[in-house]
Amino acid sequence: MKSKDVDKDATLKYEYLTDMQYRFFEEKSAKNNEPPQSELIGKDGHVIHGHYKDYDFIVRAYKWTGSVFEEIKLYSSEVEMSVLLYEHGLIIEELPKEAMYHLKKLEYSLRLANKDKYKEKIPYLIEKIKRVGVK
Repeated sequence: MKSKDVDKDATLKYEYLTDMQYRFFEEKSAKNNEPPQSELIGKDGHVIHGHYKDYDFIVRAYKWTGSVFEEIKLYSSEVEMSVLLYEHGLIIEELPKEAMYHLKKLEYSLRLANKDKYKEKIPYLIEKIKRVGVK
């Protein structure tokens, strides 16, 4: 959504929001112009909320189970990385190309399959990125 209230010079920023999760299905007797029926799955769903310049956006994802669309909780190692960098006062657009190696390692360490294995390495990588500095 384009917004007049957002700073046009703002950098890309992501965050997770907790939101309702739904399941959507169509009834066989429904007419073509009727919206699908919905059912609440849970109140602890994850969506990705972001800002970039004068845009505000929300990312949601669904999976087809064979009979219904179910909203899934989103997880993104890129969003995790962006949140971590922001918490440490690092703006990705301002990092020099020398930081890219450490950013790639950080993103890889934050993937769900790797997160537990590399959790001790994450603070080390943040410090390496800080030492490389900004432009």
